[in-house]
Amino acid sequence: MWLRLMIVAFFGNGLSPFGLKIITEHHLSGRYQYQYLASWYLSGTILLAAVLLKQKAWPSRWEIALGFLMGIASLLGQTGTVMALSRNVTGAVVFPLVLGGSVFFVTLGGRVLFKEKIGTYGILGVTLGIVALALLAIP
Repeated sequence: MWLRLMIVAFFGNGLSPFGLKIITEHHLSGRYQYQYLASWYLSGTILLAAVLLKQKAWPSRWEIALGFLMGIASLLGQTGTVMALSRNVTGAVVFPLVLGGSVFFVTLGGRVLFKEKIGTYGILGVTLGIVALALLAIP
């Protein structure tokens, strides 16, 4: 189950910035930024509820609180991204800063706070993250 959830997270985390890139390229970020974010996070909430109902397993209060805080952090980050894009900051600047910054801080935090060693899968993940941000930065 863990691997399936990680695969969903992997693709889900990449789809939101990709959608932001699409609405920005079509000059829609100024008009539809909040509708996009609301539909994105609402659909994620509905998907999570469906999975939990199917499994008939409920998370602990700690897991709910942590998930809520992570969701708020994600929403704030995506809102900042779309606000920068709607104010005509070019995607070639926004995406490398946002995505590269998150890859950097997660890697640094794992290494410094949790003493994690970056193995083959970690290096592959960081490399894919860098490739993804490079692709999103293409005008």
